[in-house]
Amino acid sequence: MLTLEEASKFHGHLGPFLLLGFKAGSLGRELVGASNDKELEALVMVPLRTPFSCIIDGVQCSTGCTLGKLNIKASDSPRFEVIIRNKRNGKEIIIKIKREVIDRLKGIKDMKEAVKLLRSMNISEIFEISIQPPREEYLRTFSLSELHDKVIHQPRAFPKHTGDTLKQIIYKEHTSELRGAICDKYTISHR
Repeated sequence: MLTLEEASKFHGHLGPFLLLGFKAGSLGRELVGASNDKELEALVMVPLRTPFSCIIDGVQCSTGCTLGKLNIKASDSPRFEVIIRNKRNGKEIIIKIKREVIDRLKGIKDMKEAVKLLRSMNISEIFEISIQPPREEYLRTFSLSELHDKVIHQPRAFPKHTGDTLKQIIYKEHTSELRGAICDKYTISHR
């Protein structure tokens, strides 16, 4: 992983979209608990044209995911999302860059002013963050009898979980500690 200064040299300059990608990648790496870049996979969904594609370089520099290691992919998309996944523990974070941030940056002609604006903003003003349940790991943490006792023998309504699968409900019911620790710092939503 590179520092922001090293990322700027790699990219050629420090621009706002490089900084967005760098912040998203750093945050994602931290939240999925990766101990090294070999554990990570990244998917960057942005319009594949400059300046938006600069986000890809920011994610690459802050996560250590590279095209050569085949652990980063870029997708031409109108969405501004970065997905970081830890292959070791299955944790996955979806980081959405808020549309109003993109619109504000597009309206600023001076690159240094745009970078200054981003640096003055809190993470929660820039991103919406979704914590995805680990794909396989989270079901292995519960025995069948625990699932039976918690879900089948304790009938209750799950109005806030409308449309969720049983796996998602179980995960949500048992991750309040994680959500509580992160909710103070970030905007969290669950899929």
